Amino acid sequence: MRRLRTLEGLLLAVLLGALLLLGLVQILLRNLFDSGLVWAEPAQRLLLFWLALAAAVAAGADGRQLAVDVLARALAPPWRRRVQLLAALATALACAVLAWYTGRFALDEWRYGGRLAGVPTGLAAAAMPLAFTALTWIEIRRARRAWREGA
Repeated sequence: MRRLRTLEGLLLAVLLGALLLLGLVQILLRNLFDSGLVWAEPAQRLLLFWLALAAAVAAGADGRQLAVDVLARALAPPWRRRVQLLAALATALACAVLAWYTGRFALDEWRYGGRLAGVPTGLAAAAMPLAFTALTWIEIRRARRAWREGA
């Protein structure tokens, strides 16, 4: 698990670093040479998309995702765990459905051969099923934990 967290942090750092470096290069090229890289802006959009999804997975793994748990906080501990179990199962199901359909979308994009900044759009779209699959497993683990704690 520790290696996975390290890999996750490295991925976030590389994506953010690439995004910032590409932006800096674009600014320098525009201001100093009245030029720029034609593919830089679409590439930045792609990097930002992947960065956002990777950050969502990291937040979910750390339990820092957006959650509406006002009801759960007001309940007694046994009921709170039951609500947490149901919420984790519902979230896992929603993420699994999203992983399936975004996977189909990414495959369609790959088959039809579109390109964004010279990168196949199927590769760009692959961030979505990967992120939703990771979130599905995170929520399944969270549900298992709630179950073991006596939900």
